[in-house]
Parts: sequence; structure tokens; C-alpha cells
Amino acid sequence: RDDGKLYDLNYLATAYMNRGATYNNMGKYTEALSDSCTCISIMRKLRDEGNLYDLNDLATAYMNRGVIYDNMGNYPQAQNDFGACISIIEKQRNEEKLYDLNNLAAAYLNRGNTYCQTGEYSKGLNDYCVCISLMERQCKEKKLYDLNDLASAYMNRGNAYRNSGKYIEAMCDYVLSIRIREKLRDGGKLYEIGDLAGDMLNMGILLYCGFANVQGALEILNQGIAMLESEPELSYLADGVLKKMRETKEIIEQSRR
Repeated sequence: RDDGKLYDLNYLATAYMNRGATYNNMGKYTEALSDSCTCISIMRKLRDEGNLYDLNDLATAYMNRGVIYDNMGNYPQAQNDFGACISIIEKQRNEEKLYDLNNLAAAYLNRGNTYCQTGEYSKGLNDYCVCISLMERQCKEKKLYDLNDLASAYMNRGNAYRNSGKYIEAMCDYVLSIRIREKLRDGGKLYEIGDLAGDMLNMGILLYCGFANVQGALEILNQGIAMLESEPELSYLADGVLKKMRETKEIIEQSRR
């Protein structure tokens, strides 16, 4: 490029985006952020000059940088980038140039997560509702990439409802998430058994703290503990959930003495 021999900056932008994603997966967030910022700078210049191949690529770049900011704990910046991603995709959608609604759903899910991280549960719930609506539509049309994502959306919305004091709505979402994950587990398509156990843990906490249902809380916790203990090997996530389940069960049992 410096010698004036690079004929297409789109390739350079893509290279920065891909390397940034690799750094992010390695936990090297500073390097990932640097590459992501360079990628977006190049893509915005190409867009302004009318030379960007596809605006969906810029939306993806904003999404990736938002994830990096999220991983770094910079939630306001993450919200800004997810918002920029959503704006581009919604514009593409209105102009019938959007090729995948799954990306739009993911952007709403990610922004909803960051809102909840900053305690803005109302905004988070709004984003989760839009996300779930999109995912359910994709599911009906058999275009949803992965039901694990829909289960995560239900679980996250359930957490937001619980933190907002809306226990009945939270319970409904936990039930939906558990049903999906159990179906995926039976079909051998569940990514992480720790996610299913996490749903059970959330339900147990809600039953105890939100509904004062001690017996129901212990039953779902015992079910989750037995499920995890039957696994030959647990991931780091599942092992952490198992420890939390045992601790929560002990606290509840002590309250009965």
C-alpha cells in the first residue's frame, strides 16, 4: 500500500479484522482492539469513497470491536459499537440488502448483555425481546444457525427479568431455555452442559429467593448436580457451576434447620 501497489484496500481491512478476531480469541485484547480500530478506519474511508464492497462487512467489524470492548469491561464503548452495527444492518434490511438476520439478532443480544452489565435492565430487556423475536422468526423459517443461541437469549432475558423483580416472566424464560437445551442434549447438539446446568442453577435461585419455594429449589438443584456428577469430565464452566450449585444447596438446606 505504501508503494502505491495495493489495488484494493478491502483486502487489507479484512486482514486486520481477521487478525483482530484471532487476538481476541487468544485473550490479547489490546492487540485485538488495535487491529479492529484499523480495520474500521479503513472500511469507513472506503465507504465514504464509495469503494467498500459490502456494508455488512463494516457492521461485522463494529460487532467484533464491540465484543472486544465487552471483554475488556468497557461496556459503554461496546454499546456504541453494537449500536453502530445495528444501525447499519437495519438500514441494509430496509433496503433489502441484508443477507442474514442472524447477525442482527446477535447484535441485539450482545448489546442487551452490555446494558445488563451496567444495570440498565429496561434497555437490556428491550434488546433481548427484539433478539428473541428475530431468532424465533429465523427458527420458524429454519434459518436459525444454532438453537443454543436462542436458549442463551432466553436465559439472559430471564436473568434481566429476575434482576428487575419480574419473577414470573423470568421463570417462563428459564423454562424455555432449559427445554431447548435438554432437547439439544438429547440430540447430541448441546455445546456446553454447563449452560444447561447454569439454567437449572438460575431457576433454583429464583424458586428460593423469588418464590420462597424451598422444595422446588432443592429439586432442580439436585437434578442439576446429579446431571453434572454423571459426566465423565467437566469443562471449566461446568465445574464452576457444579461448585455453585452445591454451595447454593447447602445455603438453602441450612435455612431449613
